[in-house]
Amino acid sequence: MKVFINYALKRELYNARKNQVLHCIIGLTELGLDHKEAIHLAYSMGCDLNDNFTDQMHACFERQSTANFNENGYQLTGFFWERVL
Repeated sequence: MKVFINYALKRELYNARKNQVLHCIIGLTELGLDHKEAIHLAYSMGCDLNDNFTDQMHACFERQSTANFNENGYQLTGFFWERVL
């Protein structure tokens, strides 16, 4: 069971990282940018999006102290726990 959950978690994190570019393109087109320009801009920002996703992922899975456990306030774009569990 542990192997299956680890595999599902890794797969979902990979898909969320990949879908982050799609969420960026959708957001830019909703703001009124042309679709081709939004694609070009999103892929130009790809390295920054990847670094940002990595930082957010580390913050989400950072071990919290049991003495003062608080929600860390991060939510990964395109990541759904329901698909893993």
